[in-house]
Amino acid sequence: MITPLSVSGRYQIMMDFVETLGSESLQDELNEALIEKRAFLEFEEVLKRCPTRNQQWRKLCNDKMNAIARTWM
Repeated sequence: MITPLSVSGRYQIMMDFVETLGSESLQDELNEALIEKRAFLEFEEVLKRCPTRNQQWRKLCNDKMNAIARTWM
């Protein structure tokens, strides 16, 4: 059985994504979301307003999860 990714692991993936962005305003918004009480939900809400970035986020997240799964195997 694959152990689910920890909250800190999921949080790190979000932080890694923010670091890839060239837009300081979006970086600021996402960093603000990450310090909120409901960081995961707030992060997703910010990205919903930026379809292209949301698509980039989904790809990066999927790529990281696939890499984690391959390492586990």
